Amino acid sequence: MRHIAGKKLTFMALSIAFLAALAVPHPEAAAAPVKIRIAHGIPPAHLTPLLFQKKELLKNYGKTYEVQLIYVANTSAQIPMLAAKEIDITWTAYSSFAAAVMNAKLDLKLILDILSYGEPGHFTSYWSVMKESPIKSIKDVKGKRIAVPAFGTALDIAARIALKKAGLEANKDYTPVEVNFPNMFAMLSQGKVDIAAITTPFIYDPKISSKVRKVFGAEAAMGKIQALMHAVRGDFLAKNRAAVQDMAEDYVRAWRWFLTPANREEALNIAAKFTKRPRAAYEWALTRDKDSYRDPYAQVDIKVLQGNLDVMHQMGYLKERLDISKFADTSIAAEARRRVMAAKN
Repeated sequence: MRHIAGKKLTFMALSIAFLAALAVPHPEAAAAPVKIRIAHGIPPAHLTPLLFQKKELLKNYGKTYEVQLIYVANTSAQIPMLAAKEIDITWTAYSSFAAAVMNAKLDLKLILDILSYGEPGHFTSYWSVMKESPIKSIKDVKGKRIAVPAFGTALDIAARIALKKAGLEANKDYTPVEVNFPNMFAMLSQGKVDIAAITTPFIYDPKISSKVRKVFGAEAAMGKIQALMHAVRGDFLAKNRAAVQDMAEDYVRAWRWFLTPANREEALNIAAKFTKRPRAAYEWALTRDKDSYRDPYAQVDIKVLQGNLDVMHQMGYLKERLDISKFADTSIAAEARRRVMAAKN
């Protein structure tokens, strides 16, 4: 009986020890990948969603972080999403970023480049009219309706500044109309607007390009423009800095692969597969003259960006001057560059 009782006690002790061991979290379980919700625009003009398709380039994916890609049509729409913490990393413009931190008082840090306008030899978004239109120059927009993607976005502010430099004031000398990018040409061809910002990829559709002509580009506003960037919520960065840094490293590594001419054919195949559109639709992409400029290491050009914001302030589109250095964490892209370069050596 004592022998049986001893066995029972031993079994109970082992059971308790086993259950206790299960209750203690293992280090592996505690280090589950951080989910990062990243907003993006239309690829391949926006490379971001494509970067995470070529998993063999992503050294840290699935180990320290994973991404949830969220398409959002324009930059202004993301401000309430950020406030509600529905996304962690936003795609933002110089103009909408200013609105987010100055008006909405959001805690954001700029970390990675998406694209710029006004770089010589590269594509810059512009405003087109139908070929038979009487509008020949920017001054001819007086009394007309101009389509912009959304009020407060990069192209909206660029148009307002360019037109103001030409002596035209919004809602006095011309009427801005909000139109999403896919509907720009339809609105223009149907006569619902007189001039529209038909940008990539739509401007390279032969059915569109053969019927329109350029009037003025975004560079008319202020030369080179640090147009679009990724920014992360401050609270998310503070809690998950290591994961964000690892994501940025993979972002830059994949970014450089996509920008390498030798990889262009495969890159375009990835774009076609992701968007479920014909490969032929992207002949313009990742070329110097037909695609936008992107920094080689995805670093935000803080000097250019500050100049853009200063012009906004001088032209009356910002009540106060915004010191962008207070809202940028350049160390993220810098460390990503250091890691990528070190891995090559």
